[in-house]
Amino acid sequence: MQLTAQVNSQIVLMNLMMKRIGVAQDSVMEKDGGLAWLEARTKCVFCRRTQECRAQLEQDRFSLSPRAFCPNAGLFYSGLSQILREKGICATD
Repeated sequence: MQLTAQVNSQIVLMNLMMKRIGVAQDSVMEKDGGLAWLEARTKCVFCRRTQECRAQLEQDRFSLSPRAFCPNAGLFYSGLSQILREKGICATD
C-alpha cells in the first residue's frame, strides 16, 4: 500500500475509533498544545494492529477491547473521562 493511502486509511480508522469510544476530537486536540493529537496520529499511522481495530469497529456493540491493542486508548479514554466530568457524570476506568 502506498504511504499516502496508508496514512489516509489509518486516519479514517482513528476518527472512527474516537467516535466509537465517544471522545470529541477537540478535547484531544487541545491537550498539550496539540502535541498529544500529533503523537496520536503518528502512532495510528504506523500501528500494526489494523485488523484488530477494524474488527472492533465492525462490532455492533461497544467494547472496551481497544484498551488491549490500541496505542492511543489511554489518550482516548482520558478524553472521554474529561467529557463525562464536564457533563457531571463520574466515569469509571
